[in-house]
Amino acid sequence: MYKNILEDRNQYINKIYFCKSCQQSQQEISCNICSNDCIYFITLDVVYQIQSIISRVNIREKLKCSSNNIMDKDVLSTSLDGSVYQDYLQHKNCDLTISLCLNTDGAPLVVSKGMSLWPVIAKIIELPDNISESFENLIFVGLWLDNQKPAYDVYMAKCVEAILSAINSPTLKKLGK
Repeated sequence: MYKNILEDRNQYINKIYFCKSCQQSQQEISCNICSNDCIYFITLDVVYQIQSIISRVNIREKLKCSSNNIMDKDVLSTSLDGSVYQDYLQHKNCDLTISLCLNTDGAPLVVSKGMSLWPVIAKIIELPDNISESFENLIFVGLWLDNQKPAYDVYMAKCVEAILSAINSPTLKKLGK
């Protein structure tokens, strides 16, 4: 799946330029404020990745079943057991619920030749852990590759924009009907 995303990057990858001097996101490789060269980070198409996960064999059934597996209402073993989530399920108007848990651990995933890779990764919490945490089912929301830590306010804001865009996507809304 990720090979496909990277092969046609114009369709699935959004490149965001960032000026380290001005600490501002930019539209082009050169900063329009100080004229310094910008670095860039990327956000990846969340809708495409969710569609790919759901299209795999038995994933849709596991999503449906997991939201109905409440063993003991007094025991909270996952976020699916919480009252807010359960109240939402009572009032939803679709048969498929997908909730994302975002992860970024504040440390680089890879360090090589002074460069660090800082990913923002999501998993679908309705899937069992052994499925949601397998590499093929992780959703890579953003990737920051640089010799310095990310500017989290800008980086996370763009990652949240990518997720909000997915939430409002007609494609994902059709999957839930």
